[in-house]
Amino acid sequence: MYSDGTLQSRQAPAPRHIRPASVILSACFACFACALALAQSGRTPPPPSPPAPPQPGDTRPRQVNSKRRELPSAFIVVTAPPDGSQETSPFVSSGYPPTTDFEEIARGGCLVALRNQNGVKRVVGDLDVPRWEARETALGEDEAWVVWLELRWQQNVTMRETAPFKLRYLLFEPRTGKIISSGYGRGVRQTWGLPLPRTSIENQLRNAGRDIADQIVSELTKAP
Repeated sequence: MYSDGTLQSRQAPAPRHIRPASVILSACFACFACALALAQSGRTPPPPSPPAPPQPGDTRPRQVNSKRRELPSAFIVVTAPPDGSQETSPFVSSGYPPTTDFEEIARGGCLVALRNQNGVKRVVGDLDVPRWEARETALGEDEAWVVWLELRWQQNVTMRETAPFKLRYLLFEPRTGKIISSGYGRGVRQTWGLPLPRTSIENQLRNAGRDIADQIVSELTKAP
């Protein structure tokens, strides 16, 4: 049998308590070692990404009104009386007969172009109509728009001009006589960098009348 002294000498030693301060120091040392290793390797952690910009309050797509109006069904195309500029213009040679009606040629180009538009049922013309009479005609109309053309010949042509004349138009609204649009017809299409094609005065007048018809159609059918 063993004595009490012997049993006491063989008992396991009591566990050693670890102080909290030692644990904290060990954790700090481990973090410092990691940071030192990253610094030595030349790699640094990426900076935080900037916050996304705030979205605008209204992100709905913009509504575009692409609906076009219908073209009126009736037109009256008239020309003003000649002002005598044809006789003094150096661009109208003596080879033209003095009875040549240049106003009629211009009016015909506009009139035919309007007749070829879809939905147009009536297009008539008249000549030697002053401006005030064209407005009076529009006041007495219920549905027909009045197109008044005025042909004036140039005495000199600048570099910006391509035709020896100016064909002006006014568009009168029916029942009110109000001028809705105005402008000039182009007898020759400008082509930058290329020489202008040679064409007769008659063709230039027809082209100017057609160009006026295109301007009128664009004005009357544009979206409200």
